[in-house]
Amino acid sequence: MSEYLPYAEAREWVRSAGAKTRSDFEKLNRPTNIPSTPETVYCDEGWIGWGDFLGTGRIANYLRELWPYEKAREFAHKLNLRTSPEWKDYCDGKRPDLPPRPPEVPYSPFKSYQGKGWVSWDAFLAPRWRAYPLARDFAHSLKLS
Repeated sequence: MSEYLPYAEAREWVRSAGAKTRSDFEKLNRPTNIPSTPETVYCDEGWIGWGDFLGTGRIANYLRELWPYEKAREFAHKLNLRTSPEWKDYCDGKRPDLPPRPPEVPYSPFKSYQGKGWVSWDAFLAPRWRAYPLARDFAHSLKLS
C-alpha cells in the first residue's frame, strides 16, 4: 500500500482532475502513485464507491434503496409521460417543467423492477388507454349504433 497515495489524497487528486465517471478516470494520465483499481487498493482504507471517489455523489443502482414498483409507478403516472423516450429525456434532465426524479426511482425501471412487478412501459407510465371495462362503459354511454 505504501507505493500509493493514501485514499484521501488520491481522491482529492482525482476530483481535481475532473473525472466524472469511471471511464473518465481510466482515461486520465494518472501518476504512478494513484492505482488503476482504487476500489481494490482502497477497499479497507475508506473506499465507499465511485461516486464518493470522483465527487459526483452517484450511488450504484444495485446499492440504492429503491421504492417498491407500485410507488414508483404512481410517481411516474403523475408525470403524464407517454413513452420510454420521454422517460429518458425526463431522467436526463431535459424536462425542467417536471419535478426532478427522486434517487429512489430508477433510470431504467424495466431492469430494476424485472420480476418485481414490471409489466410494460405502458403500465409504468401514464396509461394511454382506458381499461377495457371503462372503455366499454364509455363507448356505451355515447349511444352509437
